[in-house]
Amino acid sequence: MTAQAEEYSTGSHNVKSEQGTLSINVGHVNHFNDHDFYVYSFLFQPKGSNDWNQVPRIEKADDPKMLFTVQTKHSADLQFFDAKIINDKKMQLITVNMETGETLADKGPITVITYTLVKLDDYDRWVFLRTNVKKIESKLTVEQILKNTK
Repeated sequence: MTAQAEEYSTGSHNVKSEQGTLSINVGHVNHFNDHDFYVYSFLFQPKGSNDWNQVPRIEKADDPKMLFTVQTKHSADLQFFDAKIINDKKMQLITVNMETGETLADKGPITVITYTLVKLDDYDRWVFLRTNVKKIESKLTVEQILKNTK
């Protein structure tokens, strides 16, 4: 089962897996123009626990920089950054970022980053830990790449 955060209405949505329950919290920020965006944040309740953990994304296990939100980015015509949760044996957060050239119409390379939900025993916390980075030259859109990611 997969869950695409942008397909959710604003509010909280729970995704259950073998690991526990992930709550995806979706909020909208309106600028009254094409630069509005959605913000996603994540809470995780491991199986057998009553505690909810705020889940940041990090680049490496001992990374002091923790990013607690994911913020979409788009123009009136094109999505530049979005994310998707994949619910498998281990939950994964996939982010897709399209770079642009001198103008927003100049599509550049796309970076797909996979983060896996893991518990860091040294710190006793749950995180989305970066496990893969892939740069691709593609004519596909951010939405098409997320739709085809399983």
